Formats: sequence, structure tokens, C-alpha cells
Amino acid sequence: MSERVRRHQRLKELRVAAKLSQDELGYQAGVSQARLSRAERGYIKLNVEECKRIACTLRISVDSVSSIVGEGAVEDDDGRPSFELIHMKMAGLVRQRSTCSRLQVGCIIASSDFRKILAMGYNGNASGLPNECDSEEPGKCGCLHAEENAVINCDSPRQWPKIVFCTHLPCKMCAKRLVNLGGVAKVYYAHDYRLKEGLDVLAAAGIEYQQMDVLQDE
Repeated sequence: MSERVRRHQRLKELRVAAKLSQDELGYQAGVSQARLSRAERGYIKLNVEECKRIACTLRISVDSVSSIVGEGAVEDDDGRPSFELIHMKMAGLVRQRSTCSRLQVGCIIASSDFRKILAMGYNGNASGLPNECDSEEPGKCGCLHAEENAVINCDSPRQWPKIVFCTHLPCKMCAKRLVNLGGVAKVYYAHDYRLKEGLDVLAAAGIEYQQMDVLQDE
């Protein structure tokens, strides 16, 4: 059972506990449950003090809250969108350029301080060729992948730290291309992909990865 599945199951358990608490505590329990749900989906981040308040309100342990919240957030403490969210949304916008009939994918390569966009890419046919797939068979559409195009477009030195944002989990070969790009410290992805070998490649290369479920399914 994956960590994400375990967290979702634990959240269901907490929702039951929250419903019982809401009958007793009313408004505060409802607010706490809503915050916890948003944090579990990665839309906001909870600091230690808020985790303690939620745990107290819902009458559960702080560890239980922490196990649901996990890492990552898309909202800073002052309510502004985080740089992670901005770059992932940008990857979602870039993928709209894709002409692949099966799946549209976008990729953004950013500097480690999030201040610079080093490269972007989306899946599609080679430049100058027809803007269509070679085949409708899954895995054989003939399109260059978004990560592949982003790597081709990136001329930053290997030693420069980089953060990558992908609308979908990179495939095995694209994960290898990101490894060879050099300097990739972390890969964020929004949607899962039918093949998971890319995560093994990233892990073997010491590259962190994290899912950000912030893009609507298409």
C-alpha cells in the first residue's frame, strides 16, 4: 500500500472522528476538518501550532494530523500562491500547446530559487513535421515527450540546481533524461502515469520527487 493511499485512508478515519466532534463542538470542528482536508490535498500548508489546534479540536493526536498533512503546500502563510503552485500551473498552461491526441503534458524547468524559468516543453511531433500523432497506439504515438523537449531546450550548466515541474509523472526514459540534465534537485508532478518506473530512476539518482495534486483531470 502506497503512502498516499495510507494517508487517504487515515483521512477517512479522521473525517469520522471530525463528524463526531462537530456534533459537540460545532463550528470550530467544521473549520478544522476543512483545513485538514485542504492540507491533505496539498492546497495549503499547516504549521506546527495549527496542527496542534486541529488535533485538540478534533480530539486526535498531533501525529495523526501530521501523517495526513505530509509535505508540500501551495499557499504561503500570508495566503499568496506559493512558487511551487505557480510553476505547476504554468506547466498546466504550457501543455495546452500539445497536439498529442492521447494525452497533453507540460514541463517547466526552474531555478532552485524559483525566480527563473530555465526551459519549458510539451509533448508533440518534431518541429516542422505535421502537428499530429504518428499512431493512436498507446506508447507509440511518435510524439516527443514534454520532459524531453524541456531538456532539449535547457541550456543551463549542469551544475546549476534545478527544480522540475511536470503535469504527469515522468516515464522511465524521461526520468533518465532529467538525471542526465544535471543539477535536478527535485521533481514535482501533478498526475500519476500508468507506468511508475520513472520514480525508481529518480530515487536511484538521489533526486527527490513529490506529487502536487493541484491540476484538474482532463
